[in-house]
Amino acid sequence: MEDFTRECLRGNDAARSRYNARHTIAVAMKKSSRSTFVALLIFLAIDAVIILPRFGGKKEIIPWRTDFAAARAEAARTHRPLFLDFTASWCGPCQTMRRTAWTDPAVAAAMADLVPVQIDIDQQGDLARKFGISSIPALLLLDERGNVLKEQAGLLSPDKFIAWLKSKIERRASGT
Repeated sequence: MEDFTRECLRGNDAARSRYNARHTIAVAMKKSSRSTFVALLIFLAIDAVIILPRFGGKKEIIPWRTDFAAARAEAARTHRPLFLDFTASWCGPCQTMRRTAWTDPAVAAAMADLVPVQIDIDQQGDLARKFGISSIPALLLLDERGNVLKEQAGLLSPDKFIAWLKSKIERRASGT
């Protein structure tokens, strides 16, 4: 390598040309490697956000019902309020609540006297329209007759969810 460098310094044009060609190829390979590395990092980040949470982490402990009519009948029979969680598999904040709030024992305890119903808006869009859901996650608390007592749109941490659930119930006129 020293001979090559000396040749370049002495003004040997052929040596300089070889050096420039090698240097250009090395720079191109570095840039190509950098692009490949960045693409790999992006792929791994997407994988970590979308795929890994499905296989790892805590399991939901809320005893969700998915049949709204049956859950409403259960609420009427047991004189308990209904809790509705409008969600979708593609909704990032919904999946965050799935991994945090719905796996939290304190949340499960706070919901013990409710009939919890999880409603996938892609499968039960009619219910989402019936309750006027325009964004998700959307949380509704209904009395045993199906009247909306309170509602919340957006992501809540377990602590904020419990505070929302326990806060004073503000009735609203509802046609449901």
